[in-house]
Amino acid sequence: MSKYPDLQVHYVNDWPYKISGRIEIFDTKKVKWGEFLIMIPVPPNYPNQLPEVYEISGIIPRIADRHMYPKGQACLTARPNEILIGQRGIRMIEFLDEYVVPFFANQIYFQSENKWANGEYSHGSYSIVEFFCQLFTTDKLDVLLRCLIIAIERMELPLNGKCLCGENKFLYGKCHWKAIEHASLIKRSQLMEYYSIINYYRLNPGMKPIDVDTEDDFEGKGST
Repeated sequence: MSKYPDLQVHYVNDWPYKISGRIEIFDTKKVKWGEFLIMIPVPPNYPNQLPEVYEISGIIPRIADRHMYPKGQACLTARPNEILIGQRGIRMIEFLDEYVVPFFANQIYFQSENKWANGEYSHGSYSIVEFFCQLFTTDKLDVLLRCLIIAIERMELPLNGKCLCGENKFLYGKCHWKAIEHASLIKRSQLMEYYSIINYYRLNPGMKPIDVDTEDDFEGKGST
């Protein structure tokens, strides 16, 4: 943790159970933008579970529009991405570099410019739709659903078969197969839930994403 000298690792029986302290945000010219006090409980399944990050300095409003939960947790990314990150595992230094620092840098940018530097996921369940649109590089919800069916059923498809997305391309190597394999790392029951959410928006195309701010149903990202 030498890269983050103001963060302290707390141990119980030689096991790190939390990280706390100050994290400073610098630009590419090493000019300091700001700082935050944070606390990161180390989850029991670490490194195969994305840690939570609490902003305890009280600088950021605890509202969905700022991608913060009411109790101070930062919403770093969409829920499906959290699961996939956990599947491959993530080191703490990588977590800080790729998720924590960009999140707080983006918060400073938003405070100044009233917009996110690199866009954002929507609030609530629509963030799941947006995540899979990115994963499968399409905004066609019927394509997402067909690809998710393959992932859910773990279907064995012929090497020379056409992708079910309807683009008339071969599945392997040239279309959605890598994304389908990636999605297949998520549990089948969870994929079925995501399928239902995407299908809901497909059947209700005029439905606008609803902003929510509770821990149970708020998902989104503020750092990408």
